[in-house]
Amino acid sequence: MRYRYTSKAEEDLPFTINVFNSKKAGKNVVTLEIEYNQNHGNLKFKVLENVTICLSMGDAGTEVDIELLKTNLNIETDSVNNTLIWHVPNIHEEESAVLSFASKALVFDDMFPLDVKFNEQYSLIDL
Repeated sequence: MRYRYTSKAEEDLPFTINVFNSKKAGKNVVTLEIEYNQNHGNLKFKVLENVTICLSMGDAGTEVDIELLKTNLNIETDSVNNTLIWHVPNIHEEESAVLSFASKALVFDDMFPLDVKFNEQYSLIDL
């Protein structure tokens, strides 16, 4: 059996990503926050696993110096594609994850669109 659910309602999203940008000491300070969506009307996600967000750091070949403002994060860089890859192992109800970094050369609008992937290993409708 295959089941497919589509919706345009924001409350049906498993999580939201908030992106904030500010300037400090001549640098762009970017903060990303992943928040578990507790307002599911139709779907109930129990655990979201292996959430990965890829951020473009501008054109390939343009090196952007990144200063992480929060440590103990699972971050890697892809120098070929000039991307910053943030791995969040899992997000549970009432939890969030935050990534904050600063850069002089980063152009905020160049980060978008974000590439987001995640896994869920259970039946959404408890079959």
